[in-house]
Formats: sequence, C-alpha cells, structure tokens
Amino acid sequence: MIAGEFRYLEPDVLRAVVTETVDAGFFGVDVTEIREILLDEPWIRDATVRRVWPETLHVSILEQRPIAHWGDHALLNEKAEIFTPVTAQNLTNLVRLKGPMGTESKVLERYEKILMELKRLGLSVETVTLSGRHAWTVGTTDGRTLVLGRKEFETRLTQFMVGYTQGLEDEWKCIGRVDLRYTNGFAVAATQANGRTC
Repeated sequence: MIAGEFRYLEPDVLRAVVTETVDAGFFGVDVTEIREILLDEPWIRDATVRRVWPETLHVSILEQRPIAHWGDHALLNEKAEIFTPVTAQNLTNLVRLKGPMGTESKVLERYEKILMELKRLGLSVETVTLSGRHAWTVGTTDGRTLVLGRKEFETRLTQFMVGYTQGLEDEWKCIGRVDLRYTNGFAVAATQANGRTC
C-alpha cells in the first residue's frame, strides 16, 4: 500500500519500485533497504516503510514541495533544502534564487522579505541573486533590476519602497535598473525598447 499526496510522483511507479525490491517473504523484507531505494528519487523528501500483519507493506511518502529554482539546475523546498529532479526546468512558474552553497536559507529568507514588500507596490519578484561577494540583486517579473549591494539591505529596500511611491512608479515603464548602493539616494537607468531608450 502506497500512501501520500502526489503531485509530481506516480503512485503506480512507486508501487512497482517497492514490488521489485521485495524478493523475500513477509518477514524477510528489508524495510530499511526499501526506504533507501525510495529516497534515491529526488521528488521524495521522506518515506516510511512498515510491515502490517498479516502480509502487507505500508509505504508512506512525503513528496518534495518546490518553492523556487536554485541556481541553474536545482530546486529548493520550503526548508531551504536543495533537490535536483530531472524535471526541474519544467517548473516555469517558480521564482529563481541563486547564491553560494550554504546560503540557501539566507537567500530564501531574504526573498520572502522582498516578496512581501514589493507585493505592497504591486510588483512581483522573478529572481533574487546573492553574488560570491555577498551582494544582492533582485529582478522583477516586469523586467526591472534592483541592485541592493552588500550592506544595509533593509535600509536600501525601504529606500526603494519610498522612492517608488514618490515618483518612480510614474516612470516605471521607462526604468530598467535602480541602483540603491548610494548613501543618500539611488541611481536610475532607463530601459531599452526596440533598441532605443524609452
């Protein structure tokens, strides 16, 4: 018996994997081995396998829940854990996060903060990148880039929020990049439309 809520996995395929592994009688089944084989599937976050008298195996599957792309080929779950299924690139509706290895939790936390703030302005986040030098860059779904740099993340994000409501919003369709790495303001670069500046 296979139990779980499945969105990306096929229960029949999992059932076949378990059946192929069971080559001993009920008491000879190695539940640890079956669990390890199941956990080799990237879409499975956790699995429990137990015997149920008289001759049933109960397999409970916890499927991965992807919330972001990580880098070029992997996905990130809600616990900021990386997993790499073959079908990762098919999920086009997820935000793209990127950073040095070991910064997954930090990048996810910052993304959630940015998402919450920009949503108040009616903007959506497409990418959040933490460079090797620990500088932050945000890409919006409408093609704009916010350069937040390495320091004073909260202050610079607030600075953008204020600037947007006090004039940037009116010119937003002509803005391509907002550089917030300035002490008393920010620099704005115009977008290019059909090879010409807006």
